[in-house]
Amino acid sequence: MLASQITASFVEVKEGVISLLRKCLGAENQGISHFALCGYIDHFQSQDGEDVGWGCGWRNIQMLSSNLLSEDPNAKATLFGGAGFVPNIQALQQWLEIAWARGFDPPGADHFGWKIYGTTKWIGTTECASLFRSFGLRAQIFDFMTGHCDPTVDNQSPSNSQRHSGHPDRNVLQSINQNRLSSNVVHWNVQCDNCGVYPIHGPRFKSTNREDYDLCALCVSHQSNSLGMKEFHSDYVRIEKPAEASGWIGGKGSDRNESGPHKKSKSGSSHQQLVDWVWQYFTTSNALNSPNTVDHPTLSLTKGKRPLYFQHQGHSRTIVGIQRCRKNPEAPEEVFLLVLDPSQKTDDLSRALKCNRGWQRLVKRGVHTLHKAEYQLFYVDPGIADAAEFEQLKAISSIPYHY
Repeated sequence: MLASQITASFVEVKEGVISLLRKCLGAENQGISHFALCGYIDHFQSQDGEDVGWGCGWRNIQMLSSNLLSEDPNAKATLFGGAGFVPNIQALQQWLEIAWARGFDPPGADHFGWKIYGTTKWIGTTECASLFRSFGLRAQIFDFMTGHCDPTVDNQSPSNSQRHSGHPDRNVLQSINQNRLSSNVVHWNVQCDNCGVYPIHGPRFKSTNREDYDLCALCVSHQSNSLGMKEFHSDYVRIEKPAEASGWIGGKGSDRNESGPHKKSKSGSSHQQLVDWVWQYFTTSNALNSPNTVDHPTLSLTKGKRPLYFQHQGHSRTIVGIQRCRKNPEAPEEVFLLVLDPSQKTDDLSRALKCNRGWQRLVKRGVHTLHKAEYQLFYVDPGIADAAEFEQLKAISSIPYHY
């Protein structure tokens, strides 16, 4: 396996994505601003004709791997057999099958029929954890659930975590992918609230009687067939191009900047606990401790923490940092997750960061954009497991936060 794996192709940003982002954050006119960033990371984008529509999980694994290989000599010595580079998706799929064969996450292996190499199957945090743990890395999963999730469910059970990312039926996904690839119109920052596809390609349909609710064309065809075309379309506005949604600024249904003031999600929660956890993670030595109290007017905390794999139904991204800011001492605080999205082009990201223009739209995600009832965070703790701990790592579970 070691000799057969191939290096993943990616667009190199010579100045470094994190270095450029740090400069842009430092140059912002945000009044009082505190931010924290992870260490070095490469951006891996989904490739047209290769993994668009299904490969986000694998791309985020590649991003996390680029950080580990660059920042942690111990991880570099063991990860991917000590190859010293980030493998392509096909090699990662083979490594996951090897992890299953070694006894990691049998329920997950059963779900996939113990085979994932050469397929376009979606993966979630448990597959990510299985892969990294098989190299002795201490991968951890945290579940963040609003009141819409049943708190009586045992979320320590792997079957109750977002093992399969909440994705719809395989045949539906294939139809979605074909529909997405057939259109050049992309509604960035808009996710279908029915099937979870992100972003929406082709026309999108905004509900006129449900707040912040959008559907893709495929889901519209299914629902209009069951309800009747006339009845269905009286409840939705068809938006052909992103510019036509200019009245909807901010929130999930916006094709513009996601940066903006907080608003509660449709789940009824602002997911503030998740955001507080991320702040703690990047600003303390232990993510379970209380956060540092900071009084400086401007602060940049760069402690070299590992990035976070950020999962929700239908999509996953990588959190590389977090920002808290106030325009003035009396203004309300705004908090933004700083994310790298596999669906974005690296050239677009690099260009925006280098010229310090438009990068906020690509990187910043405010609390008001967290609309799902459940999110998962995944990260890798420092150190390599010994033989006894290695056996314990084979059972994948998550730590639940319910609010």
